[in-house]
Amino acid sequence: MNKTVIILILKNKLRLFSGTLRYTWPTALGLLVFFSVLLYQILFAMIKIEKGTPASAQYVFYVLVFASLVNFFRIFLIRTPVFRMNAATLHHLYNTKYFSKILHIKYLAALVKALIISFCISFCMAGFDFSGDFYVLFALLALYLFTCTVMSWIYYHGNKTEHFIVLLVYALATIMLFLRTIPAAVVLSVILFLLIVHSLYYMKLNIPGYYSRLSFIDVATAAQSQNNFALMQRLADENRSQIIQGPSLKSLPLTKHTALTGKSLIELLRIQKQILIILCLLLLLGWVIKRTVLLDFLPFFEIPSIKGTLGALCTATALGSLYQLLSKQIENIVDKQKLGLFLPFSKKQILLGYMPVPIILNFLISLILGILYSNFSPLIFILWFIMNITYFIQSYIKIYNVRTGRIIIIFMNFVLWIVIYRYLMI
Repeated sequence: MNKTVIILILKNKLRLFSGTLRYTWPTALGLLVFFSVLLYQILFAMIKIEKGTPASAQYVFYVLVFASLVNFFRIFLIRTPVFRMNAATLHHLYNTKYFSKILHIKYLAALVKALIISFCISFCMAGFDFSGDFYVLFALLALYLFTCTVMSWIYYHGNKTEHFIVLLVYALATIMLFLRTIPAAVVLSVILFLLIVHSLYYMKLNIPGYYSRLSFIDVATAAQSQNNFALMQRLADENRSQIIQGPSLKSLPLTKHTALTGKSLIELLRIQKQILIILCLLLLLGWVIKRTVLLDFLPFFEIPSIKGTLGALCTATALGSLYQLLSKQIENIVDKQKLGLFLPFSKKQILLGYMPVPIILNFLISLILGILYSNFSPLIFILWFIMNITYFIQSYIKIYNVRTGRIIIIFMNFVLWIVIYRYLMI
């Protein structure tokens, strides 16, 4: 029966994969060609890797940063379980010995995947040579990737205490990765062993939530394999409504003078993680363009003014999008007030009540930009002031429905971009 179960599971995966590939192969082929060309340009045109010539420590550091960021998203921000199976498999085999065997196979497959990815990265970074640097980087990356996979599994099923422990373990594992020493690899091995023992023998799985998520994934995968756009759109809408979560801050003391500020803080914390990730990536992309040589192989990117212009554009786009989200929250309150919701606040009070949180947020963003670009000149205060003015004007236009509001918003975003450009070019 064991072989029959495994064969049926593999047959179902193959059937779904072939159905999906039948409808999406042009897109998949285009993406494969694009990323292949991009990878070739990065390795041979930018990093200039040759046989026997390893990459410089700077590029190895970039690779480690990228690996740590990707795994941070996998563990803490992605709600999809790292070990997936058919919901029917979980339902019928959970209380049998076959479920443990399937889970062990998932662990083994994740280990093989980590080994393959680590081998490819380490082999390229070592100049396509089996040197001492290759073995150290390969061991550390393989241990780190597999450790993060197990941490993602624990975080998905864990409670708040386990979430905090996973965060500490992730920080420790990341530090060991950047040390790039043999003792660091030994520490990672010990961490990995303890995590595996805990996840296999002591951790209690959240079966109801796991089964519900697997059921959703099964329906979504079947819809994708059948090219059913209507069903995929409906599932996306249903899933979006489930993931809008955030703190309620019940212990926050609210009065008439602080109610609007507290509400703005709660709404800020409840912004979807996916949107925040995109905004953070835009800020990071601006830093990559301006302060690194990762994209210098592209035409005209060796010109500092062009790099500064594009870097400022990415930063200004991220900030403008954030202000649009925040001003939309004020607009929603005013719209509800127009529909009959009684609020003991005027439009002016609503506008001013929502200002403190964005002002503090803009100050924190200014500090982050100062750290990223190593620039704490007095211009950073001018940037902070322009950021606050841009948000205030967008909110004012949304509340009072100014006719020329779109033109004014475009102008303010342009001013913000100019100030950011001047800040980056110092």
